[in-house]
Amino acid sequence: MLEITFSESAAGALKYAMGRKPGDRMDGPIGVIAGSKKEQETLLKKLEEKQKLGWPGEEITSNAGNVSSLSLMLDIGNISGLDSSLAGREALFHILYDPEIPYCGGRDIAGQFFKTAQKALARLEQAIGEKEQIRAWFCAHCPGEICGFLHLCHLLRGTDLPFSAVFLPAEEWQEDNTLVSYGGMGEIPPERLGRLARERENPVSPAQRTVYSTMWQLLVRENAPLRAVVNGRAANVPEDFYDFALFANLPRAGKECTTGQVIGKALGMLPGVGDRWLALRLEKLAESGVIEITAQPNQDHIYSGKLRRK
Repeated sequence: MLEITFSESAAGALKYAMGRKPGDRMDGPIGVIAGSKKEQETLLKKLEEKQKLGWPGEEITSNAGNVSSLSLMLDIGNISGLDSSLAGREALFHILYDPEIPYCGGRDIAGQFFKTAQKALARLEQAIGEKEQIRAWFCAHCPGEICGFLHLCHLLRGTDLPFSAVFLPAEEWQEDNTLVSYGGMGEIPPERLGRLARERENPVSPAQRTVYSTMWQLLVRENAPLRAVVNGRAANVPEDFYDFALFANLPRAGKECTTGQVIGKALGMLPGVGDRWLALRLEKLAESGVIEITAQPNQDHIYSGKLRRK
């Protein structure tokens, strides 16, 4: 069975969970970010004790080699022509991950993303040809994942191969009565994926594929610069759709802050939205004279630059 995710982080989590059984040894480093030193030590100790108990999740009857990341970031940019070429996606990756920006440090991250997407599409074509079972994983809060799912249904239109989807709701109650909100499939702990598949996997019939394919074609026809989740559905929106969150987190006139502070707070208001799009919007606002860049980022972090309202 081919397992398809729409982000690399989700693919990584799924690969980690594959083949593990309850009680299996849990390896890997543990880290705690933020909080006081005492709080970090307390939480780290709890995590280490939990790790010793072994894998707490349910088994997923598949293997890591069947996981493909079809991460095309379809909520951003031009989505026309995808039936014949990925050139538009490749161009977008290079805009988002220019090797010259500190975030990339000279690495060809865009090229890596593109190769991963090409490999996933080739694997999908093989699965279609062999009528292999396909399962997709996506989150209700993430516009990129919802668009990815609609695009996948478009690619599978007219087929009768077994196809199902694991749908992660925007919010979920935990066993300890904690309400958790997810911005993407990559945010769910790997040990929860087995249970999620048991509770949330549903078949996607040929008729449903046709409907979702039509929804995708409507998005392509309008081809706005951005797509967002509006009233639970993917919708074309103007490029400044998320600007309200940026303005809400800019300091008052005369004060400055780092780009990272603005983007970080804005992300808290925008589940499922990527930081790179917000960074591009800040650059656009600076070009139009709405805000002013007062200091360029250093080589340690892409978002260490400073800005202020004009």
